[in-house]
Amino acid sequence: MRCIFAGKAYAECRRLMVEAIPSRRTEHRRRIVEAASEIFLEHGFEQTSTAEIAKRARVSKRELYAHFTDKGSLLAAVIVQLQEDVHLQMNVGWSSSEDVREVLTQAGIAILEFVRSKKFVRLFRIVAAQSFRDPVSAERFYVLGPRIGRQNTAAFLERAMGTGRLREADALRASSIFSTVLKPQ
Repeated sequence: MRCIFAGKAYAECRRLMVEAIPSRRTEHRRRIVEAASEIFLEHGFEQTSTAEIAKRARVSKRELYAHFTDKGSLLAAVIVQLQEDVHLQMNVGWSSSEDVREVLTQAGIAILEFVRSKKFVRLFRIVAAQSFRDPVSAERFYVLGPRIGRQNTAAFLERAMGTGRLREADALRASSIFSTVLKPQ
């Protein structure tokens, strides 16, 4: 894209172009992560090529590598995106001041639905298979998922204890017990 104006109009055109670059880069990155997620879940990590991801994201391989160093960093971005989506859903419940039993019941249902979803199961299998070659991705998966989930649950329980809706206890331990009870059968 070029500015064909002169004087102040040229300066304004250049300013708008410079402002558009980060949003275009952000859009490309989003499309790349979305495409990688879809293809990883359809075909698995090993069977997916970066060329295939770039094609589906409608970017060049050069653009893909400008955002991600390799397929492993793409997997990490997919993990982060999936976990962020879940935490956005869950944070609505954890900020609630409704009855503690009701919030925990709704949270438990949402967590179980997510853990049983095809998307999560497939991603979990990919991460488990890759964990021998890339233990960092497995650790990232745990830190961004179960660990943050337990911390958010503990924070909710602490707030409930602080307002007298629950008796005082170790909130992190109670959170761990809650997540253990939710294990899908």
